[in-house]
Amino acid sequence: MDGITLLAVVEDFRRRLPLKVRRIYQPSASELHILLWGKDGEVRLGVSVDPHFPFFGPIRSHPQYPTTPPSFCQLLRSRLEGQSLISIEQADTDRYVSLIFVPHPAVDSPSARTVLVCDLRGARSNIIFVEPGAAAVSSLRKKPQSGWTPPADSSEQLEDRSSPTNDFDNHAALDERNLKEALESSIELWRTLIRFLPGAGKELCISILTKAGVTPSLAVDSRNTDKIAASLREMKERINERRWEPRVYRGIEGRPVLHVLPLIHLEPVSRFNSPEEAAACYYDLAVAHREFKSLKKRQISLLSLLKKKLSSRLEAQERDSVEASSYEELKIRGELLYASGKKLPPGFRSVRVVDYYRDPPQEVEIPLDPSRSLEENARSYLEKYKKLKRSHELLRESVKRIKEGIDAAHEVEELLASASSKEELLALGDEIEAIAHRHDIRLRREAGHPLPSTEGSIRTIPVRERGPRIPSFSMGEYRVFVGGTSRQNDYLVTRVSRPGDIWLHAKGVPGAHVLIRPPNGVTVETVDPSVLLEGARIAATRSRAKHWGKVDVDYTDARYVKKPPGSEPGFVTYSGQKTLTVFTDDAAH
Repeated sequence: MDGITLLAVVEDFRRRLPLKVRRIYQPSASELHILLWGKDGEVRLGVSVDPHFPFFGPIRSHPQYPTTPPSFCQLLRSRLEGQSLISIEQADTDRYVSLIFVPHPAVDSPSARTVLVCDLRGARSNIIFVEPGAAAVSSLRKKPQSGWTPPADSSEQLEDRSSPTNDFDNHAALDERNLKEALESSIELWRTLIRFLPGAGKELCISILTKAGVTPSLAVDSRNTDKIAASLREMKERINERRWEPRVYRGIEGRPVLHVLPLIHLEPVSRFNSPEEAAACYYDLAVAHREFKSLKKRQISLLSLLKKKLSSRLEAQERDSVEASSYEELKIRGELLYASGKKLPPGFRSVRVVDYYRDPPQEVEIPLDPSRSLEENARSYLEKYKKLKRSHELLRESVKRIKEGIDAAHEVEELLASASSKEELLALGDEIEAIAHRHDIRLRREAGHPLPSTEGSIRTIPVRERGPRIPSFSMGEYRVFVGGTSRQNDYLVTRVSRPGDIWLHAKGVPGAHVLIRPPNGVTVETVDPSVLLEGARIAATRSRAKHWGKVDVDYTDARYVKKPPGSEPGFVTYSGQKTLTVFTDDAAH
């Protein structure tokens, strides 16, 4: 949230004032929620000073708050609950907002005002509580610097309750000559633009450059600087005239971006009638995105730990298997000792015998245990041979299983990279646990399957085998189930599907099984074409052919999909299929 968007949200929120503070919550170490009551009813104001998620505005979500509030929250409850929020001050487009509270709207004097300063300026972000008399009492994230005082103009602005003018033409008149010189010598053009448009963030500056036909990473010439100057003037006019177009956009890696001015280089997700509505929606999307990224990071970490343990075990067992592969040599030694016909008492460390297994036969020396006779040494060699032979067979099977586990882990890793929902991540987390269980590996329990509170410690648990989680969603009266890993695909076909369901899979290549469950009376012949096409697109984009551009997808009634006995997970045969061709460039999100 840059200073311009913050300005629009603050001005929109001011119309609600005055508001009475009913309750204050602190859901995290860098966030406050203030429950307010006014003429329009109840409103929840959210303030986040996380450097990666600065936010100020109304919110709709009601997260689970800590049972025991942190000390800063307790302080604010004791000082602010029951008071009235009478003013919200912002100096021009600075990302610095002051909330002014008084015991009652009718009692408004400097000695009665309590200030909550919300500083959203990146690494310095903080919420600071100021008692009457401009003395900083406490802060949310860190102790404020000594001698800190609120902005000098905040008390002056209180006298004039009208919205500040934020006249950009007067505040920072556009000197086109200086702009051109700065742009022509700039390495990062968007950083240079920020100096000429106070309150702008990176996304708005990139949008200005894009509108002018300039690639932000390339140098500019005089013609381009003229276009940039014109685009900059237009943005300043929009801000002065308050011509807001509040929207939420989809940024890099799906990150939501909020702005009240058009960002033409990003894909818009939703349009809104007011900055308040846009801010409330953006907050929900941003929280969901942060939870998704956090969960994905944890699942990747868990998978990395699993792969490390499997690789370490494989290396050790392959080494043991190489050592055990010498069992045939032990058998030969035992048989040669018996065949030699010699009778030696204990005390000999070796004996020379003729090796008839070689061509031509040669005399070889065989080590002996001096505490045993020659016959006992022969018997010992043959016993060791039997043990090593059994061990080698077991190790060979174990190495094969571990390699299958590593292949399954790589399959999950590929699906994790393309996962786009929390449900998919939880399903893949189940797959990671299942792989760990099959190999008796203990892993930390991750989000989605919480343990009882163990604050300050990390617990490990034995993982239980259970059916995999199958992501699904609705399309009208249809239900769509989406497999992914071999285990999910296997479970989808053997446990979830039933006659009448429509099964889809990319033709001739490995990929996800997709199952469409239609409403009663609908068959493969009468299925809604749009639902069938969507299922085919999902099957195509979740297959090894997803980058081919054009993919053939087979579909048939699930009754004709069979799993041969003893076949590997995910392998099926099918008949009665028809084929759709989809273009993955259009289907990719």
